[in-house]
Amino acid sequence: MLAPRRSGKTAMVTGLVAHRCGQPREARAFMTAQSGDAALARWGDVSGRIVRSAMGDRVKRKISIGHEGLAWPGSGSFFRPFTPKENAIHGDEPDLVFVDELWWFSMADKLALEDAWVPVFSVKPGQAWLLSAAGTSRSEWLKDAREKGRQAIERDSGEGVAHFEWGLPEEVGGVRTSLLEDDELLDLTLDAHPRRDHGIRRGFLESELAQSRSRFLRAYGGLDADETASETVIDELQWGRARTREQIPETALVGIGVGVDQDGVDSAITAAWRRPDGVALTEQIAHRPGTRWVAPAVEQLVAAHHPVAVAINHVGPGRNVADELTTHGVELLKLGMGDWGSACIRFKSGVEESPISVSHDGHPDLEDSMRHAGLRETKTGLTMWAKTSEVTVTVLESTTAAVWAADHPGDVEPVKPVFRIF
Repeated sequence: MLAPRRSGKTAMVTGLVAHRCGQPREARAFMTAQSGDAALARWGDVSGRIVRSAMGDRVKRKISIGHEGLAWPGSGSFFRPFTPKENAIHGDEPDLVFVDELWWFSMADKLALEDAWVPVFSVKPGQAWLLSAAGTSRSEWLKDAREKGRQAIERDSGEGVAHFEWGLPEEVGGVRTSLLEDDELLDLTLDAHPRRDHGIRRGFLESELAQSRSRFLRAYGGLDADETASETVIDELQWGRARTREQIPETALVGIGVGVDQDGVDSAITAAWRRPDGVALTEQIAHRPGTRWVAPAVEQLVAAHHPVAVAINHVGPGRNVADELTTHGVELLKLGMGDWGSACIRFKSGVEESPISVSHDGHPDLEDSMRHAGLRETKTGLTMWAKTSEVTVTVLESTTAAVWAADHPGDVEPVKPVFRIF
């Protein structure tokens, strides 16, 4: 099922799990997403709804690290999350499987995960629900499932495939949907959204569109991320090779990067860690409109993960955010023009060189930033990231700063005490 964000997928999954597992006979339901933490969060949303429902007195929920589950003691049914890795639920003989955020997975992931339930379903009836918004250039499983679903509808062969898809057309009146005026695009999106008149408001969509048109079209219009650009600032093939689902260890001493749009439109926070073999891992933490939220958020991160280096481009609006961070007691790596230019080139080179020395988590916001970024050369010969469209490059900047912070923890400037007159 391909549906935009805020479509009520959680409510739908809740009903399916409650119905299947609430029968007198035993049923085994499982759920995963792009990572173990994401799978646990999705499972928690669904299981929490069931616990709070009229069925709550018939179930028991267990939450402990690695052993989460919702059980129906009367029938032996259960609903559990699982990490999307090979052999994760082998031997469990599932009856119902949910794969959320399908856009994240490759065809290799598809083959590895389906091996857990396809053989079982060939012996006894079962269902696998594939759930997602639109995808990116690497969303191989999603594109395969979408094509097969559309073909099944055209053939109407009754082969056991149900395909549900909400989204905008590629063109409207001969004009590409991505080029429509904001008001026209908002009207079109509201008309096509499954929750129109039922909780999805125009004001919310306006705020989402203001952040990133490409991300808006993907998240709420059902259109894959724009891949029409003939050339990207970082080699596309190397960028794809640098994607990884490897996560930064919880005990790692990370660097934190803060990015601030040159017009103050949005801000972002990213973490980075350099592995012992020299390859940097990066993970997106937050990306929101405006700048005032950044200092409190970074202060909490530093308190939770101390010691940690925090880097920021100390130019333009970044200077104001740096001042707020200092006020909050955060020690900073303030990157002036020279260091910032070096950080941008080192990041680009780290991704493009072979073997790579910089990897990334493939977060959709980072993908948007990279595909809409350019390089600007200053009068002094420095080269740094620049916007080439209305899409901000803030997440690319925060990721670049995070790698610099991970590599230069000793350069942090201590916070000077505030001068007061008593």
